[in-house]
Amino acid sequence: MVGLYCEKLETKRRLRQVLAGADCRTTDCRRTFEDILLGGASVAVVGLEQYSDDDIRWLRTLSANGGPAGPSYVLVVPVSLEWVRWMRSRGDSDFQIVWAEEAHERLMRVVARIDPWHQDPIRLLGRRLLMNREHQRSLAKVIQRACRTEADDESRLPVTSVAELAEHAKVNPRALRRYWNMESPLQCTLKELLSWAMLLWALRERRLAKWETVAQSLGVRRRTLERYSTRFLDCTLVVAAQDPQRVLRRFRGWAADIVTLPVMENPEPGTPVFVPARSTVQGASETGPAVPMVSWPAPPGFVLPQRERQELIVFSQQRPRQLHPWRSLPMA
Repeated sequence: MVGLYCEKLETKRRLRQVLAGADCRTTDCRRTFEDILLGGASVAVVGLEQYSDDDIRWLRTLSANGGPAGPSYVLVVPVSLEWVRWMRSRGDSDFQIVWAEEAHERLMRVVARIDPWHQDPIRLLGRRLLMNREHQRSLAKVIQRACRTEADDESRLPVTSVAELAEHAKVNPRALRRYWNMESPLQCTLKELLSWAMLLWALRERRLAKWETVAQSLGVRRRTLERYSTRFLDCTLVVAAQDPQRVLRRFRGWAADIVTLPVMENPEPGTPVFVPARSTVQGASETGPAVPMVSWPAPPGFVLPQRERQELIVFSQQRPRQLHPWRSLPMA
């Protein structure tokens, strides 16, 4: 589904005509547009007539609320020096630009290229993580296989165990877990990531086969999938299959919680500051002081010096974690 926001009536009519081939919901109200995004829109198209700092702050807020598995943003704006400068800024690589003067030719192609990645949200998350070039080759290979982001990988079954993933990466399972705990950009266990991958795959395959057949294809029992559904979605498999928007909202919320980034040293007043995901003040104080964190993406204005590398130790209830220097996770 595509969400379209545009205040000017003529521009809205023109863009709606360009997007006639897509499942598009159109509005000129920001509150309604936010509801459309929460309702499961995969691509958010925003038509703006001129550059405005208020509009940029609003867009950044929407992107932050969506998290790393949220909608992709396409801005349709007129060619101007202000927009060219904004495109070149380091903090705004989460948005794609289509010039209004050529929207009739390019907009639908851009949407058609982005939308398929949102059919499987865990593949979208993996793709965005892999676009961060800071990953070592071995870690990138693990993320690629766990999230099924290989080219033409729609037909491949998800990995069902850490042992199988370790065999694919040609490492010892125990060493893989230790390496993941120290180097992964996600604050979750490999088993949790694989469980989500299996659950999302099973919910899609249920449209063509019975639950028992789907579970058998994965090499697990149906009650295993039921357990995952209860844990992550708070409902049974039958209810989850009937409410795909619930599944998408839960996954986006989970992804936003496990991707954490270091904040700037002196955040602006009012900037939200969080401790690492799933850690408590008591748990953090037992092993060391809590490091301020922000949810993805970083707040407006945060830019890490290009030639500096900052390594922060994050204290959780289980063990210290080491985070790499912050990099923007580009949108699909």
